[in-house]
Amino acid sequence: MEHYKNLFITIIITVTIYLILFLSFQPVESGNLELHILIVIITIVLGICAYILLHRSKTENQEAIKKDNYKEKEQK
Repeated sequence: MEHYKNLFITIIITVTIYLILFLSFQPVESGNLELHILIVIITIVLGICAYILLHRSKTENQEAIKKDNYKEKEQK
C-alpha cells in the first residue's frame, strides 16, 4: 500500500512540474516541438528523482523507528 502512496504522490508532483513548465514556455503556441520534447524529458527526469527521494526518505524513517524500538526494548 505504501508503494502506491509514493507512486501517487510522485504522479502529482510530476504533473505539477509538467504544467508549470508547459504553461511557462508555451511550446505549442510557438510551434517549437523541440522545446516541448525537452520539457517532457525534464519532467520525466524530475519525476523519477522525486520518486527516489520519497522512497529513500520513507525507508530511512522506517529504519530509524526500528532502531528506536530496539533501543527501548533493551532499556526495559
